Amino acid sequence: MVTVSRTYSAYQKKVIRSLTKLIGARAFRYEKAQNNHLKIHIEGVDKPIFTSSTPSDCKALENFMSQVRVMIRAAEKQYPLEVKVCEANPKQPHVCSHEKMITSIVKNIRLMAADLQDKEVEMVFEQESVDGISEHRQQVIKKAINTALSHRKGGSYLTPSVIRCIEKDISHHVDFILPTVAHYAELLGKSKNAAKLKPTSAAVQSVELNLEMDDEELINEEMNAVEEQAPLSLGDVFLLPQKQDQSVTTTMKKKVKLSKTSVMKKPSRMAQQQPVGEDDMSMLVALTSEQRIAQAKALTMAQIQALIDDLKQAMVEKHDQDIDDVIRLMAEKGLAIEDIMSRLNVNAA
Repeated sequence: MVTVSRTYSAYQKKVIRSLTKLIGARAFRYEKAQNNHLKIHIEGVDKPIFTSSTPSDCKALENFMSQVRVMIRAAEKQYPLEVKVCEANPKQPHVCSHEKMITSIVKNIRLMAADLQDKEVEMVFEQESVDGISEHRQQVIKKAINTALSHRKGGSYLTPSVIRCIEKDISHHVDFILPTVAHYAELLGKSKNAAKLKPTSAAVQSVELNLEMDDEELINEEMNAVEEQAPLSLGDVFLLPQKQDQSVTTTMKKKVKLSKTSVMKKPSRMAQQQPVGEDDMSMLVALTSEQRIAQAKALTMAQIQALIDDLKQAMVEKHDQDIDDVIRLMAEKGLAIEDIMSRLNVNAA
């Protein structure tokens, strides 16, 4: 639904930058699909647009942008954008002189979209209501505007009418980037329905507990019956097998299992399978160099080359992810790149 925090390839980043310049005031959002393709939603376009993670040829970007231009022209005819009118001067069309600041704020919000969505979901479940979504987004927008104005070199004062125009423009993009209120209401409804089903599961657990208690009582009665039999002589005691009590217990346990299967359905084979461990890479790193080489020698040359290519791609994506994390942290802290560069220059001197 929203832009997720995943690493994008160099080609996909070029696509995102080109879309930002081409689309302009029309809102859009993007996310990475499960097959690593870039999935783009544009306001007014009925269906999403997909592009691969790597270009198919040298003109892949130009061909894709030509396709987007055609779709935007059709959207402008079918869903034209509302002509913005500045509240300070209603007689003239609104030509915002702060378009660069608006674009920068919207770009930062796209980067923080996943975190903002998580906060909104947490707020909805805590309050059990979707009434606070609009107010939360307005607070985010106002904070972003104040942060951007504080980093301006010139005067940072803007009239209330201009501030309202800027907030309206940014809110238009934010509402398209983040999920709708109806989506949160649907999640809340599903959560409440799941909460209603919990008493039923608790009742099933109580039935299972009662069955186990009844089975233990049967075992105890059987053991008491064995103890109440005729006393054995000393010779009989030494001739008895050492696992007599265990045989009785085992027999009763078999009865317990049969009674359980008559009440509870046996889980399927897929449900009995253990999940695959997620710490395989850590185990591989923990091996010595000789052990890793010995395991690699058991592979074919094609498999070894594929593994090398995957590790190279992982290094590139990890580097891009670290850069995205730094950019997201700068956006959250309200830091400008100029401040970072000046501090680095001071430390270098």
